[in-house]
Amino acid sequence: MKTKEKQTLRAMSQAELAREAETIEGKLAQLRISKFSKPSKNTREAGTQRRRLAVVRTIVGEKEMAHEEK
Repeated sequence: MKTKEKQTLRAMSQAELAREAETIEGKLAQLRISKFSKPSKNTREAGTQRRRLAVVRTIVGEKEMAHEEK
């Protein structure tokens, strides 16, 4: 994931990040289903989406920790 993408994610609110996580989870579910029905040309997409979801969840955790410290 590029640095600019991470910066835009860090600028989002927690509600926006939750929606982003739901969207990514939906894409992952769709990729898992379509893996058996029709092979994808982009075989790395599932891994990329998993990493993106991990980054979003990490940022959410960081924001929660920062909020607790205040």
